[in-house]
Amino acid sequence: MEEGKIIGSVSTNYQTNNSLLGYSVMNAGNLNGFNWMARNSGKVASNYRNPYDGRVFNSGFRELNGNGYIGLNKSWGYSHLTLSTFNQLVGLVEGDRDTITGQFLKPVARGADNIVGEPQSEDALRTYTLQVPRQQINHLRIGTENNFIFNQSRLTLNVGWQQNLRREFGNPADYYEESLFFQLRTVDYSLRYFLPEVNGWNTTIGTSGMRQQNVNKGVEFLIPAYQLFDAGAFAVTKKTFGKLDLSGGLRYDWRRIEADNLYLDAEEQPVPAPTGEMKFPGFVSTFRNVSGSVGGSFEATEKLVLKANVARGFRAPNIAELGSNGIHEGTIRYEIGNPALKAETSFQLDAGASYETEHVGLRIDAFRNQIQNYIFPRRLPGATGADSLSVDGDPVFVYGQGDARLLGGEFTIDIHPHPLDWLHFENSFSIVRAQERNQPDSLRNLPFIPADRLQSEVRVNFNKVGTHFANLYARAGIEHTFAQNRFFSAFGTETRTPGYTLTNASIGTDVVTSQAKTLFSIYLTGTNLFNVGYQSHLSRLKYAAFNPANGRSGVFNMGRNVSVKLVVPLVFK
Repeated sequence: MEEGKIIGSVSTNYQTNNSLLGYSVMNAGNLNGFNWMARNSGKVASNYRNPYDGRVFNSGFRELNGNGYIGLNKSWGYSHLTLSTFNQLVGLVEGDRDTITGQFLKPVARGADNIVGEPQSEDALRTYTLQVPRQQINHLRIGTENNFIFNQSRLTLNVGWQQNLRREFGNPADYYEESLFFQLRTVDYSLRYFLPEVNGWNTTIGTSGMRQQNVNKGVEFLIPAYQLFDAGAFAVTKKTFGKLDLSGGLRYDWRRIEADNLYLDAEEQPVPAPTGEMKFPGFVSTFRNVSGSVGGSFEATEKLVLKANVARGFRAPNIAELGSNGIHEGTIRYEIGNPALKAETSFQLDAGASYETEHVGLRIDAFRNQIQNYIFPRRLPGATGADSLSVDGDPVFVYGQGDARLLGGEFTIDIHPHPLDWLHFENSFSIVRAQERNQPDSLRNLPFIPADRLQSEVRVNFNKVGTHFANLYARAGIEHTFAQNRFFSAFGTETRTPGYTLTNASIGTDVVTSQAKTLFSIYLTGTNLFNVGYQSHLSRLKYAAFNPANGRSGVFNMGRNVSVKLVVPLVFK
């Protein structure tokens, strides 16, 4: 920010579909090298609606967030103390319905052990109140960001402490009982040294890592208590040879996860071993690997740029993939981890080309990724082998792995005819193909892969319109998602998803004085304007209960939504 200024802003937002109300207040300044920024924002939303489900029971949420920093900017660099807090209360949609009317059911306790479903009318769903199940997330991070400048080099050091408290309330007989309660604390660091340039080579070396500890404080258990230790060292370098830019890097990573064992009695309370039934077997997993990449960009002509890259990647499995064992309300499934999982390693080739003229911009990117020990969940077959296993009506998913191949790419064209510099016509098409190698048809396609997608948008921008309007823009476009016919069909893990087309539009402008001072900015945005009923292939709600009222399964995504946002800038100095 410019020296000697103190600014701020106030904004508010309203959305028609779920009656969302939001606000944001910001203040920032820079006086004699002392600078700061503080922001507070909040949102509250009711149940969203769509043409097939009406209002979706328990789909509202609340948020109250804040972030900011204070610090010094001097000739030697800068040092900032940062703070962020994220607080959210969100309803978890399960999609249970009345088998005759199709109305959503609210779980109600008729005694300690008698939970019944109470049908909810459209009027009953016009509320901001969140029901069971719901989650409360409180995330706090305190950190320091530092950048020290030396003669021909510089050093950056970032250190942070985080606490994430995630509670899940799932007992209709006790609204405030913490069924699940994870206390996750993390200390992380990142150190980078940017070496002086040598013969055109710009090189950076560094290290990063974290220590993490999770404690279970609820009455139910989904993942074990654990400690995680992570460390890595890396080096990257780049140089320009005329029209050719080259870059590359290497990284070594080490991760250790120590999970505690847990035994439960008949009342599902923790007990000493071996008097109870084992819920989590304790384990220690250690992963280490080397990853790296090398790539280049070549300016073939003034208009044509060619790019290519080859990379080896590494990902260690997370605690849910390794150790989960329980009903996960948010996903409508029972999940079982696998402590024997190996780390994923990948070998990727990607290439691209961009061509820019006065009137048209073209870009094409493609990749081929071979992943060994690719980790993904699949439904567990039942005793007969023909159906899937379930626990309390929720299907059982187990994490496994195999060798996978992913192919894909994106093509983009931007038409901006001269002299109509204010007009843009942008189009993009993206595609991904993902398969596990050496598998029969029902097991070949990997699960949870997005469908092909086509986006097309017309946009106009005007720096000045008349005396009182600046930065005026308007845009209209469509998003067409193709049918996903390539899915993991074994044991009903996935089903086909039909294609759909969404139409969106928006307009916005700054309202200014005759001296070009901004009074306020206003934005109007409409999504899914034709109120299309659709389900994303990646939506967990696709697999919710059947609706006898319309003959469709699952819960659909949000319908037509119009948003209006007002931003008022403030200048104090």
